[in-house]
Amino acid sequence: MSSERLASEITTLSAHLAAAMCRWLELVAEFDRREAWAGWGCRSCAHFIGWRCSISPGAAREHVRVARRLAQMPSVRDAFARGELSYSKVRALSRLDPLRDDEGLVELARTHTAAQLETVVRTTQRVTREQAADAHEARRLVLEPRDDGTVAVRGLLSAEDAAVLRRALDLATEAIAAE
Repeated sequence: MSSERLASEITTLSAHLAAAMCRWLELVAEFDRREAWAGWGCRSCAHFIGWRCSISPGAAREHVRVARRLAQMPSVRDAFARGELSYSKVRALSRLDPLRDDEGLVELARTHTAAQLETVVRTTQRVTREQAADAHEARRLVLEPRDDGTVAVRGLLSAEDAAVLRRALDLATEAIAAE
């Protein structure tokens, strides 16, 4: 096989891998929306993906995060599904919020390498210590006892923390019902 043919085969298969990854992430997003992972005894979709797909916990969480964002980025998703954008580029673009110009993001990705795109995104997403502290402070879970013996629960959690709490409550409910 000539070097040119070898290069062509590598880039063609890379596009196929990107398209397959896009489809896989769409399935992950649907699995997550259905909370189907709970039926496997997992505490989150990322936990399921890590376990069943042999992916490290951090990478699994990142895959689920990107999967959730794809639906909000139709032009990016379409280019990814056609194999025109790599997972690395889509992952970087998915960190941009709010997503105002989806088609512009595709063009940005086409004109930059994955490393350059990571730098662009990182530069635009710098968070001050004050912003990080505000975000951390906004997360809370409050239990308020009431006069009638019930407890009101209020909170603001990340999607991952909420999934863990939901699963813990489901398991506790099952345990109580089994008694």
